[in-house]
Amino acid sequence: MDDSMGGGDDRNQVIRIAKKIRTVILGGVGVLFPATVFIDSEKEVLRQRSHVDGQGISFLRSAGLRIAFTTAGGDEEPFINVLANRMNSLDSVKSGTWEPVALFKNVAGLGRVHAIADWMNTHDIPWQECVPIWAMIWKITK
Repeated sequence: MDDSMGGGDDRNQVIRIAKKIRTVILGGVGVLFPATVFIDSEKEVLRQRSHVDGQGISFLRSAGLRIAFTTAGGDEEPFINVLANRMNSLDSVKSGTWEPVALFKNVAGLGRVHAIADWMNTHDIPWQECVPIWAMIWKITK
């Protein structure tokens, strides 16, 4: 048997932890979208995203995980709104099979942490069952 994850006990521990995950929080710039943008003479007009990431998010949702997007920007960052709206317009959301993607805008630093914590509390999800992934998350751990 290929044991590329290390010893059996380590692999089993990873599996036990992964089974407890109930939510994934994804940042906008640097996570959902690369930091590269295309601009015209006045504003940002295009931001690239991977359809593979979208399939991964759908996989997580089909496994019953709640998904949230977060960004420090507001309405001046329309791309994360478009992505959340598209993901929330799927038939699986309309039928109630999947939970809608939550969207947190205008949140940064500890404000982001508090906004996410409040949302998780409404769903009775502790931090131990959450995977937060956003750019510069290390800044709030110091």
